[in-house]
Amino acid sequence: MLTITRHRALDVARAHATHSTRRSSEEQLDSIAGTGEIAEDIIKRAQTSHLKMSLCRLPETQREVITLAFYGQLTHAQIADHLDLPPGTVKGRMRLGLKKLRDDTQLQQDKAS
Repeated sequence: MLTITRHRALDVARAHATHSTRRSSEEQLDSIAGTGEIAEDIIKRAQTSHLKMSLCRLPETQREVITLAFYGQLTHAQIADHLDLPPGTVKGRMRLGLKKLRDDTQLQQDKAS
């Protein structure tokens, strides 16, 4: 009786494992296809690539300030201390650099339309 129960329990466990694996694979496919994650990922990669190219085209002084602010997550005051510059200079470089990035992004969107 104990052997029959053991074999039956193993059969049930094996069947359950097969079905749960199949269900999880189907759920993964549905989640990828249903939400459009692949298309969104491609768009985000293209935008990231374009932003990196735009950053490289900025003058070094503007690129440095923007990189420290957004990637280093430093405030204007911290950037001024780090670069030994007046805060007004940091703000001016930031404003000019962001305007150039914005204009470049707008130009790219106009071309795509």
